[in-house]
This record gives sequence, C-alpha cells and structure tokens, in this order.
Amino acid sequence: SINPKTKIYLCHCIPARATQWEISDSVISSYTNPCIDDLAKANNLPLIDMYEVMKPHMELLFDSIHPNPVGTKIMASAIADRLRKDGVVK
Repeated sequence: SINPKTKIYLCHCIPARATQWEISDSVISSYTNPCIDDLAKANNLPLIDMYEVMKPHMELLFDSIHPNPVGTKIMASAIADRLRKDGVVK
C-alpha cells in the first residue's frame, strides 16, 4: 500500500534543442507539457516547470534532448529548491 504521506510531483518535459527521435520542442510545448498541466490540475498535484528551468541552458542537451551532467545538476537543484520551499525536505 502507498504511504498516505507520500507527495507526488509532476515535472514538465525540458525543451528540445532540435528534433531527435521524433521528439521536437513544438510537440513538447504545444502538446506534452499542456497534457502534464491538465493532469496536475485534475489531480491537484504540484508541478515543477523544468521546461523553464532548462530553457536558458539548451547548450547542456548533449544530444539535443537529454541533459549532460551539468544539466542534470541544474534540474536536481530546481527540484530540491521546490521541495525545500514546500517543506518536504529541509
């Protein structure tokens, strides 16, 4: 069974620097992330906007889609900041 104190967060997909494996920034921004918005709203779940977090760091997407180690640190920091802000972690 699920611990009733468990808190689920949703995250937006990060931007894509170029189309790769049929993944494109236009699909992410016009379809995928709006679907995540709807899911978060429908289930009253907090949302972390990783799209905006990574938008200024497109050069850190080593294959145009996935972040390199520096990019993952930026993402992890944004998630940790949000969890601290919400009082989930100290």
